[in-house]
Amino acid sequence: MEVYLSLDYMQQGLGGASCGPAQLDKYKVPGNTTFSYGFRIENNAPFNTGLIFPMQLQNPFKVYPVPTNGILNFAWNEPCLLDGEITIYSFNGSLVYKKHMNAGSRNYEIDLNSQLSGTYAYQIDYNGKQYQGKFQLYH
Repeated sequence: MEVYLSLDYMQQGLGGASCGPAQLDKYKVPGNTTFSYGFRIENNAPFNTGLIFPMQLQNPFKVYPVPTNGILNFAWNEPCLLDGEITIYSFNGSLVYKKHMNAGSRNYEIDLNSQLSGTYAYQIDYNGKQYQGKFQLYH
């Protein structure tokens, strides 16, 4: 599912009661009135929805090979300072794997050969931060 947000910053009035290139006078906002709007998009799913968050651009680890044929590797640039967790969900949101990471860890290999081919999402709790991503599994 894709969601589009369209903002018309040239809007000259309120409502959508125009049938041509100009707004009806009764809907025009008088004078030089300025309006400010704010909105927030939140990820409420237990897995990545495809939205890119700033944290994802600077992952302190690598996930490979992607796509995978059954074995997925996580390799950290630096040892984990705190205990953490790797969680993997199927694309319908079902939990398929959960692994505790001990402080000092740098590499984890996960065997997903028992899972069906498809799209999966991972969530990593690492050094007090949370990272999310997705990958394809093909057999």
